Amino acid sequence: MKSNDGWCDAKFDGAYNRPVALPIKASHENLWREDDAYDLMVTTNHNQRPRIQNHGSAIFLHLIRAYASGTEGCIALSEKHLRNVLSRCTRHTYLVI
Repeated sequence: MKSNDGWCDAKFDGAYNRPVALPIKASHENLWREDDAYDLMVTTNHNQRPRIQNHGSAIFLHLIRAYASGTEGCIALSEKHLRNVLSRCTRHTYLVI
């Protein structure tokens, strides 16, 4: 992760639901965070091909934040559990949630 990594969540932008280099004018999420939530993360293929407006953007599998009561649509696990899941994955793995 680099400090200029972002994810476009502007549904009418050509980069919608794609990683982007910041800064950009379109609405986006900054992937470089002060907390550790994205220190270990995986993107999912939700609404990737084809990308459909209003079907949601950026469902990540990431670390749960300390004192968090939930996510904004992502899947968050403890570092131990996320590393366990990822250690069992290969390039042919499909995670079904």
